[in-house]
Amino acid sequence: MKANNYSFINGLRGIATLLVMFCHWGMIFTNNNEISAELGYFHPVQLGKVPFITLFGYAIKSYLGMDPGMMGVALFFLISGFLIKSSLSNRTWSKFIITRILRIYPLYIICLIITCIVLYFSAHINGIPFRVDFFTFIANASLTRLWFWAGGIDGVVWTLEIEMFFYLIACILLYYGKKIYEIKAIIAVDFLSVVYIYIIHGFYEGLLDKYFYLYKTLFTVGHYMVFMPFILLGAICRLRFEGEIDKKRFFSLLFVQLAVFAIDIHYFYPMNFTGYIASYFLMTAVFVISMYVKSKQNVIVNAIKRFLEGVAQISFPFYALHGAAGYAVLAYLYSRLNHFKLSFIIALVLFVLCSYLVHITVERFTRKLQRIMDGKT
Repeated sequence: MKANNYSFINGLRGIATLLVMFCHWGMIFTNNNEISAELGYFHPVQLGKVPFITLFGYAIKSYLGMDPGMMGVALFFLISGFLIKSSLSNRTWSKFIITRILRIYPLYIICLIITCIVLYFSAHINGIPFRVDFFTFIANASLTRLWFWAGGIDGVVWTLEIEMFFYLIACILLYYGKKIYEIKAIIAVDFLSVVYIYIIHGFYEGLLDKYFYLYKTLFTVGHYMVFMPFILLGAICRLRFEGEIDKKRFFSLLFVQLAVFAIDIHYFYPMNFTGYIASYFLMTAVFVISMYVKSKQNVIVNAIKRFLEGVAQISFPFYALHGAAGYAVLAYLYSRLNHFKLSFIIALVLFVLCSYLVHITVERFTRKLQRIMDGKT
């Protein structure tokens, strides 16, 4: 399947963003308001009749037994694995890690600052102590929160931490002349993840009281390693997409990656095993089908494509902004308007506009810096 058109990735990125939003705004805020109140620094609110679109995430959870948030994150992970070959192309290990830092940190830090400002005013308005201190902010901004056992601020930081760990592994392999998307490297990471998680299973928790910092380190690395086989599944999809492996080998490797991921989840997150497997396996099927299916060109299909591409364009800033800050803004608007549908629309417009402003200022600037580093104009 020799091809170089990755336009389907934008559609999937847009879908992933919408799924995560449906989870946070359409499931947690509307049906688990106590959780969103804790994150958004407001008192739980009793919602009246809410619009159907906000219940979409809850419907997925209730009738399909899947978590839309997990589904969206699964797509984001697959996209990261799929695009890692492009990120590594013609770059040294040092240039690669610098470009990844430029891609993630400036935009996320700006979004985190905006989130903290919104949460500060939400706490002040609702008479709730603001719990974000300097240490917590630095731990979140540097994506090292788990290493220091600091609390999360925005609720989505965990996925970015995993992505940076993935890039770190890719950087280490590149330093030694290997590419993380090569089959041998993928198998090595798979083996390492299974062995590591199996060894610490039932062992690391016994260290909690006496060797707390060792426990934290083992847990953090295990948490990151669980998702490495699944992200690398995206890299295998890229190899198939470009015709570097045949169909038979592709599906064999696909089965292996899913099996390794299932083993890791079974040992590390047994309580969430069913949710992870159902959501992540379904999104794997969606991803693979998207590689093969070519949509027909008509007015409706083109309109959907343009919509999803627009969502994809602001996906990173929207993803980083809409969580805790989104809860706070939704609660504030609802307390003033007493009309959830109108509050939802206004909040959505505000966060889309804010995300777009961050995109055209910070994100475009960092991408320009990356092109300069690569010697491109």
